[in-house]
Order: sequence, then C-alpha cells, then structure tokens
Amino acid sequence: MAPRHTEVLHPGRRELSLSALRSPARAVVIAFAACVAAFFVQLPGAAFANGGGQTQFQPLAGVTVGDPADPPTPMGAAIATLALAQLGRGLNGPNTLDGRDFADSSALPGAWCAEFAAWTWASSGAPIGGLDGWAGSFFAYGVQHGSYHASGPRVGDAAVFALSAPVASAAASGTLAQTHAISHVGIVVAVSPTAITIVNGDWGDGRGGAQLVRLSAFTAGQSHAGDYAPGMRQYIAGYVDPVGL
Repeated sequence: MAPRHTEVLHPGRRELSLSALRSPARAVVIAFAACVAAFFVQLPGAAFANGGGQTQFQPLAGVTVGDPADPPTPMGAAIATLALAQLGRGLNGPNTLDGRDFADSSALPGAWCAEFAAWTWASSGAPIGGLDGWAGSFFAYGVQHGSYHASGPRVGDAAVFALSAPVASAAASGTLAQTHAISHVGIVVAVSPTAITIVNGDWGDGRGGAQLVRLSAFTAGQSHAGDYAPGMRQYIAGYVDPVGL
C-alpha cells in the first residue's frame, strides 16, 4: 500500500453523474483517442519506491498502451490517454477537460482514488451507474455487469487491490462478501509482456510526498488476483472492464 493511502468511507456522498462530466473537450479527447487506438502512447521510464525509498520495480522505458498485435479499443485508448494527461495533479486538479476537480464536489476529505477512476471512465464515455467514492464499488460494478476478471488486464480497465491475500483471493473466487475490503482502484494504461502500468489517483511517492495522480506498475508475470504487487504494496484483487470496452 502506498504510504498514507487507505480507503476511507464516505457515507452520503453523491454518485458521479455522466451529465455533469459532459463537455466539448470530452468529445475531442474521445475522438482523438479513437484515431490513435491502433498506435502507441509512449510512457517514460519510472521507478517506484517503498516506504524506505528502495526501488521495488522499474518498468522499461517505452512501455506502450496495448500490444501492436492487439491494440486497445477506442474507449480503452480514450481512458488511458485521459488518465495519463492528469499525472502530477491533486484532488482539486485542475483536470485537463474543464479545469475542475476529479470528484463530485470540491475539497472532499480522505481517499479519492475511486473518484479519479470514475471521472476518467465517465469522461471517456463509459457508463458509471453504481460507482461512488468507494474503491469497492468498482468490484461491485464488475460483478453486476459480468465484467470482473481475475487476470488478463486490458487498457482502460479498473484494477482493484486489497491489503490482504485472503481478500484478494476471495475476490478472485467470487466469494468476497464485503466489497469495502477493496482498498484501492487505479486505471490500467499499459499492458506489455513484462509489465502492467497503472495510473492512480490519491497515490503517494513512498517518501511522504503529496497524494497525487501517479504512475505505478507490477510485473505481468504476477498479475493474477491474489498475487502480491510490490510496486503497489498491495495484493491484486482483479480487473473490471467498463461497460462498452
């Protein structure tokens, strides 16, 4: 788990609304991403550190969005492109679409990883009914729509995580009864033979830095639900496709 990131419950918080996220800029982003879906979006090399500042995992420079033999869908490319454009921004943004924050209201307290992920999906044309400020709502969304999978992440997916192996394994087996046990959600922006790269809202740098939109990664060989991801310092609980991906 990244330092200082734990899922905080926010009872009474309003669900995000697609209508509130519509803007001309959103349409431009989606159209652009559709045009480049079969091409590569290059990511810089990055190092991810644990709480002691020791590098846990360093994805190769030039990791690409998708695979040349299996490019992302237009929606997946739109989600990844938009998520990457927010790197280095905090809860209050400003986001690159309309200059507002990533949540349903300003200056929300506590964790905001789910609000960032839901904003990214909705702004890229994905339906988000049922999602809220809890990371576990993404797992529930996947179960409801039959879009949860324990392995095989795709660009545009929501990757969900847990702080313990039993919770992650229960998610994979379909026996997870308490969705609030899901601790974090991020957006899959790159899949390669060696690495899965995630953009996270509300993510620390392992050295006490501000909680921002940041990159993290884990090895493709250990990307099944129940596997421990050192670069995330959490257990992978699986992946959720947005409806329409």
